[in-house]
Parts: sequence; C-alpha cells; structure tokens
Amino acid sequence: MDIMATVSDRETGEVLERLGPFDSAGAARVACGLAAGVLLQWERQGLAWEARTADRVYLVPREMQPVGEEG
Repeated sequence: MDIMATVSDRETGEVLERLGPFDSAGAARVACGLAAGVLLQWERQGLAWEARTADRVYLVPREMQPVGEEG
C-alpha cells in the first residue's frame, strides 16, 4: 500500500510538501517526525492521523482494515 503524507502551512492550509510513498501509515508518521526534527504527537482525525507544530500540520491517511478483520 502506498501511503503519502501531506505537510501544510498551519495558518493558510497551503500544501508545502508531500512525503512518500511509504508502505504503512506508521512508516509515514516516523518520516514526518524526522522531517519536522521534533517528536510529533499524533491524533486520529476522521480517516487520517494529524500532528501539528507551531507552523505546520502533518496529515497521514489511516490504513483501513478490511471488514471482518481485526488488528
């Protein structure tokens, strides 16, 4: 599965950068932290994971489990 992370300006919402593709949402979140240079705190926001710094928003789509599978 190819997962892309989006980095946006916190005030304007302008997309500044796209990171990826990654094999998993977890790998994408780690890469965002490396790009930010700080430890990011992730929260679920609908169908995505979101983390914020003073000036940027990092979004990573959640991996969806097929119906009937647990994990």
